[in-house]
Amino acid sequence: MGITIHIEGTLKSQKDYNEFIAFSTAFAEENSLQYELFKDRKNFLIKVKNGKIIDEEYMVKGIKIKPDENSESLHFEFDDDLHTQTFCKTQFACAETHIFIISFLRKIEPFFENLKVIDEGGYWESNDRSALEEKMQFLTKMIDEISEKYKEQKDQKWRYN
Repeated sequence: MGITIHIEGTLKSQKDYNEFIAFSTAFAEENSLQYELFKDRKNFLIKVKNGKIIDEEYMVKGIKIKPDENSESLHFEFDDDLHTQTFCKTQFACAETHIFIISFLRKIEPFFENLKVIDEGGYWESNDRSALEEKMQFLTKMIDEISEKYKEQKDQKWRYN
């Protein structure tokens, strides 16, 4: 539960991969973000390709960037086809972090022959900060209410009717 940004795309070429890595590294350094470069790393990827779920071990290369201590990292793991599928949950970060990530995605879009972004906060499509903040506040309230109900029931036996 929470606001997540889903990202999928294929880079245009190996040259674009190199430029993407150089740009992303510089971006992380300019913004004092933690990052990690990796290549020739085995990883088990589960992805959807041509409508089929594929779960195989791949050699991957790419970059991991930590945009905020309260959000998940952006893991750009590229397979041999320079394809990536990833997501980043921003629910527990602020709207500013979510917008910052969307801004980064807009800047890297030219490196991709296709970049598909599904933004559960709606900001990618609308650039509507207030709508994003409203969704984040609503979900935070729902998560807090569920957490409170769980705490109330924690020491009690669940009652079935």
